[in-house]
Amino acid sequence: MARDITALAEELRAKIQSLTQSTPDPGAIGGAVQEFVSRFVEAVESGEGRRRRRRRDR
Repeated sequence: MARDITALAEELRAKIQSLTQSTPDPGAIGGAVQEFVSRFVEAVESGEGRRRRRRRDR
């Protein structure tokens, strides 16, 4: 899961960096952040499900 989160963070960094190269658009930056947060939550929730299954299987 850590690799997924690191990849998401790098993707967000690159996206924001490209959005700020020209005239910064707060709406586009906000959209990129919202997308990152939703994908981050999905990654965390899927990781929690795997962790619970592993504990239950022991």
